[in-house]
Amino acid sequence: MIPIKISLEEDQMTLEQVLHEITSFTPNEQLKIAQLIWDGLPDDFGTDLSAAQQAELDRRWTEYK
Repeated sequence: MIPIKISLEEDQMTLEQVLHEITSFTPNEQLKIAQLIWDGLPDDFGTDLSAAQQAELDRRWTEYK
């Protein structure tokens, strides 16, 4: 388990403090944290594409075919 201490409201760490703490971990530990965060996101989070992004994907798909 990765040791991050976040306690009661008056002792909560700021985002900057959490990020600073994470940078002291090994790359493997940092990757595990990233995976845990990614896996905790809703399935549909961040999947909406702009019209320009969709057009670029369509262009690349057509080029690939």
